Amino acid sequence: MTRIVNLSVSTVEAAIGIPAEKWKGRCYAIACAIVEFNLVEGVAVYGHWTGPIAATSLFANRRDLGFCHHGWIILRDSRVLDPTRWVFEAVDPYIFVGEDPGDMAWPYDEGGDKL
Repeated sequence: MTRIVNLSVSTVEAAIGIPAEKWKGRCYAIACAIVEFNLVEGVAVYGHWTGPIAATSLFANRRDLGFCHHGWIILRDSRVLDPTRWVFEAVDPYIFVGEDPGDMAWPYDEGGDKL
């Protein structure tokens, strides 16, 4: 996992005018705002999160389904930027940036292909 250094949570909060605590359950809207405010070059997408969900997460009731609807950004270089992944993990807010390793363990499923 890589946490982007040049785009902090506080930078996003200031630019879009929404505190991170209010990002929960608004993943696609936050991803769209980041793109609309030109904080990154990419496109906001909506698909499925197929990764783990913490027992204390807002989405804990969906832990056994195998997926949860989710929004994130596909950057111009094909990496994923996820401003709300921390909600699934039930940790402090951070900006996730990562690259698909090409295996089924990658938790981002834009087209629902894994399902």
